Amino acid sequence: DFSIKEHRADFSPEVKGYASNVLPFCQYKTSMPKATWWIEKKQITMNKPDSIDIRNSYFYSTNPEQDSLYFNATAAEYDIPTHNLVIKGIPYIHVADAEITPDSNTVSISEGGNMKTLNNATVVVDREYKYHTLKKANIKILSRKIFEGDGIYRYVNVLKDTLFIKFNEFSLVNP
Repeated sequence: DFSIKEHRADFSPEVKGYASNVLPFCQYKTSMPKATWWIEKKQITMNKPDSIDIRNSYFYSTNPEQDSLYFNATAAEYDIPTHNLVIKGIPYIHVADAEITPDSNTVSISEGGNMKTLNNATVVVDREYKYHTLKKANIKILSRKIFEGDGIYRYVNVLKDTLFIKFNEFSLVNP
């Protein structure tokens, strides 16, 4: 839908839940249910109405090095001149066997699919049992299976004492 008077164009995927909207400079596709291109502002805003299940609102990396990284979100803003994509309302991002929750549930992606380091993130490793938790973490997500960074490990011992251990650097490695 176009509005000449308001200098905008509204669009959405033809098939609900299908990532048909492509952001080629950021190397991401999205299934966001509603989007508006603000022509004069050179900006695209996207959002998920409350009536739509968040599973039908996601971003998917087309960068081969990121190995099909994807995550759900409720809103986004794309700045056309700078190719900067800010994605909001992210409950978590699955990487390997971890749930990474960005601070303010927001990530920023620049050209080439480069996700900026997530500062003050929370990482829960072992998604099934949630045994390991890192708080105040600075995480660089490299792909669907690889992340690295630093953070404070929340360790609960057998006496139920909680200890906080600073990890200056860690990375996932294949044995």
